[in-house]
Formats: sequence, structure tokens, C-alpha cells
Amino acid sequence: MNAADVMTTTVAQLVAAIEAGAGGWRMPWHHTGTVGMPVNVLTAQPYSGGNIMALWGAAHAHGWPTQQWATYKQWASIGAQVRKGETGTGAIYWQIKPAATITEVDETTGEEVELTSPSRVQWARSFTVFNAAQVDGWDNATPVEATTATGTVADWFANVPARVLWGAGDPCYQPRADVVIMPAPDAFRHDESCWATLAH
Repeated sequence: MNAADVMTTTVAQLVAAIEAGAGGWRMPWHHTGTVGMPVNVLTAQPYSGGNIMALWGAAHAHGWPTQQWATYKQWASIGAQVRKGETGTGAIYWQIKPAATITEVDETTGEEVELTSPSRVQWARSFTVFNAAQVDGWDNATPVEATTATGTVADWFANVPARVLWGAGDPCYQPRADVVIMPAPDAFRHDESCWATLAH
């Protein structure tokens, strides 16, 4: 699979999801699929660019409850084994040549002139990753929770300077007062819906 194939597959997946429709919509709006950004299990680095859409789409299409990914070799390096018959998801690595400054002599004036070349893509290379739900022998293969390094999602929101007024009406943000209006927590179907609405 080359980079063009990965892009074609990702676009086809998005079109299929759009054509399938979102189904019935209920208040409050809540994403019921996998949560979080796709991350590499070994490096803990999030994937970027079009790879986010490709990995989100694959996890959604297969119903995988996690956004943790790695290559076959990376899984093997931490003692996990991709199950026989599992198919990987294509992603793309872009090699970018950074901008460079060169000095040339102006033939007319004889003066030295600095020129900056723009950064540009040198090539795109495809690679294959597997979701944590496709491997055996990895103890941490659990769904990505809506947490931060300091703890729960509630802890994270506690650090946001805007005041949250619970039970004050329909969800909205009032920039002038720097206030977030939210229904009472028990008005939501479940905690995840409450936090998803507040985060939105």
C-alpha cells in the first residue's frame, strides 16, 4: 500500500460514513464512538494531519473502543502480538525538507544576497498500524479515558478560568461575563454526555 492508496481509502471511508448518515440525534450531543486523539502506544505521541481522520474512521468502522495504535514491530517490542488475520490501517509519514537560507552573489551589483528557500514535501511514505483492540498480550489495552495527566476530566475543567453555572439554563458560553451556562448534571443521560457538552 502506498501513500496514494492510504489517502484514497481514507476519503472513501469518510464518504461512506457521510452517506450512512448519523442516525437519530438526541440531546445532548455526544460522541458515542471512541474518544480521544489517536496516539502511538510506544511514544505516547498523537498522530497528526490526515492520519487522525484515517485512524478515527477505522476505529469507528470496526467498533474498537480505543485510540491506541502502533506498528507491528512496535507492538512486538513491548511483548504484544497482533492477532493472526488482523488487517492494519494505513497511515502516511510526510518527509518535509525544512526552509534553508543560502547566500548568492548578485551578478549585476556584485553584492551578496540572502535567499530563503521554502520548506517543501520531499516524499510521502505509507506505513501500517494496528489498534490495541487487534493485539493480544498487552495489559494496558483499555479504552482511552477522558483524563489528563493530573487526573479526571473534572480536575481538568477545574483549571479552566471560566465560571460554570450549573442548572442555569441551556448550554452556552457568555464571553462578556466569561461564564458557561449548563443544565444541572442530573439532566443528562449519563456523565459522559455532561462532560462532552461542557467541553463542546
